[in-house]
Amino acid sequence: MVHSAPNSADEFFLNLWAYTIGDYIQSMKISFTSMCWVLSSILNSQHSYPPQLPNTERYTYKEGSGKKLQLYVYKPADWSSEDSRPAIVFYFGGGWVGGSPSHFPSQAQHYADLGLVTVLADYRVASRNQTKAKHCVEDARDAIRYVRTKAKKLGIDPNRIASSGGSAGGHLAACLGTIKDPLEEVSSVPNAMILFNPVCVLTPIDGVELSTWNLKRMQERVGLPPEELSPAHYVKPGNPPCIIFHGSNNETVTFATAEKFSQLMNEAGNECTLHPFDGRDHGFFNRSRKERGDQDYHQTLALADEFLRNLKWID
Repeated sequence: MVHSAPNSADEFFLNLWAYTIGDYIQSMKISFTSMCWVLSSILNSQHSYPPQLPNTERYTYKEGSGKKLQLYVYKPADWSSEDSRPAIVFYFGGGWVGGSPSHFPSQAQHYADLGLVTVLADYRVASRNQTKAKHCVEDARDAIRYVRTKAKKLGIDPNRIASSGGSAGGHLAACLGTIKDPLEEVSSVPNAMILFNPVCVLTPIDGVELSTWNLKRMQERVGLPPEELSPAHYVKPGNPPCIIFHGSNNETVTFATAEKFSQLMNEAGNECTLHPFDGRDHGFFNRSRKERGDQDYHQTLALADEFLRNLKWID
């Protein structure tokens, strides 16, 4: 059984495979504490959407399901429209069901301070827009396309754009780097991937099994045969370089799935480094985890800094 742990008062993490309390009850595999976490997340999420993100510029990158979807852009203090800076586009977590662009503001500000242009992307989710995971992927692609198309206006190098995200947002970021883009006019393929507890296996693959309970609900959540949006099934030579942070005690997205994705990436000749965090659960990388302070948050940033430094994106 999978269930999610609470992350912070401003974050909305539901179980990846079920987004109604009824699903949990029917599964007969959730503890009272986990149920309280879910209820608390639902209540807290009401305060985080629409996000309040000061010091950002907002751009509408598309309209879908009657809603304007926005990008929240952080720029370095010395930014100029003549620049050609690297960029990172962050996708929030929430099981394709909820969540908010307010998930990654600390990371976005950190990299803006280091000279990158950073972007927090909104996208449609089931709780607000009655959408499936396939629509989330469509929006994620359109966000990268917009950033690449507007690269000159944003002072961005269109050949140095990373996708990043946590949980379901990590799934979106990984999809962009592995699954063929159906539109070739403007590519949505990132030049690097920075993944936090990403969902990389949506259907069984050699060495990784998923529970029957998960499989029965996966196609309903995804809106397509799950394999079509399973990044591990599309790894091939030439995928962008990747860094992954994953908790070894993650019961929402098991560590074995991250190991498998990393293994396949490296066997295909791609650069992929998996950093296991011993004893950590699903949301360990978020800021203000009171039981450990911000230790894991800062460690993931330091490792991502090194990854970007090796790419020569930061000094």
